[in-house]
Amino acid sequence: MLTAGGQALLSYAERLKHLSDEACEAVANASGKQGGFLILGASQTIAYYILPKMVAAFVREIPRVNVTAKSGNTDEILQELVDHKIHLALIEGPAVRKDLHVEPFMEDEVVLAVPASHEWAGSNISISALQDAPLLMRENGSGNRRAIENALVQAGIKRKDIRITMELDSTEGLLSAAEEGLGVTFVSRWAVRNYLALGTLKLAHVQGFRVSPRIPGLEDVFDCLSCRS
Repeated sequence: MLTAGGQALLSYAERLKHLSDEACEAVANASGKQGGFLILGASQTIAYYILPKMVAAFVREIPRVNVTAKSGNTDEILQELVDHKIHLALIEGPAVRKDLHVEPFMEDEVVLAVPASHEWAGSNISISALQDAPLLMRENGSGNRRAIENALVQAGIKRKDIRITMELDSTEGLLSAAEEGLGVTFVSRWAVRNYLALGTLKLAHVQGFRVSPRIPGLEDVFDCLSCRS
């Protein structure tokens, strides 16, 4: 815990660090070499499966920029952006805040993953079958969960009839629980691809049902980051 003196000093220390970072960036840019610091925040699927490739391409192009990345659910990342703790937020699903500008770049397909031995594996099912299905879902505040719940409601399932048997705070947790037969789960195709290759999970196709959270595309976001630097 900070002492009273430390608490009083904290805001000044944060301002000094911010000013120092700006000075380093200004000197680097004046010498014709882009530099400085870039702090990114990303919701979990993007952070684990998309961001590494994006950042690798960025630092190859502009190696003098020091990139830091944070992950969390959508609501947490948006709050970090509002608090000026990150420069850019990369999120899935709809953003419920009206004090931020959201620019969609691409769509990521959300699929229904089931255990390999499940009766739905590789099959087409009706939307009504989901009413009795034990669903594994992300926690409240997750953009992925918000997008899925909205799509289920739009497809005709009442929110009170969505049977959530377990909530987990990570996509990997959802996939591991599905592997163990604890339920079925909606996840990004990016996240499930390795499980499909191993054969531990299969996909079920829900007729007339599609969820496509809009997320930043690699090339367009790369261009955006280059401009900001």
